[in-house]
Parts: sequence; C-alpha cells; structure tokens
Amino acid sequence: PKTPVWERIESLPGSNNLAEFCRKIGLDYEKFKKSHKRNNGPPDSTTLDKIARHFRLDLAWLITGMQGQSKFVPVWRSKSVP
Repeated sequence: PKTPVWERIESLPGSNNLAEFCRKIGLDYEKFKKSHKRNNGPPDSTTLDKIARHFRLDLAWLITGMQGQSKFVPVWRSKSVP
C-alpha cells in the first residue's frame, strides 16, 4: 500500500502525469519516479518543500495530513495571526 504522503501527493492536480508534474514543479523526473515506484517512505524534505511551495500547501499537511479542513491550505492561513 502507498504511504499517506504519497497518497496526498497523488491527490494533487496533475499528479496523474508524473513527467509533467515533475517538470512544472522542478523535480528530477527519474529520481521522483524511482522513489514513487519503490514507495519505501516519503520523498526527501527538499522535494516535499518544492511540492508544498508550488501548490501553496502547508508543508505540515503534506507530511502529516493534519492541518485545517481543506487539503489545499494556503501557506498564509497556516500562520497564527496576532
């Protein structure tokens, strides 16, 4: 079975075309594809950060799945407002 991190990545727009997904985000396609196929844990922190920034996601949600009501949480909403 897929790890929860990979399931969240696969829920993102464009993830059904891995080559295009990687190109748009700026990821190494071959490296990402191998990691995805092996499914031996989540991608490295740099990859997760690039994905989160590209989609304006809360990195904590991408890693843990726990943040707010929506999976697409803008970064500005994840910060506490004084």
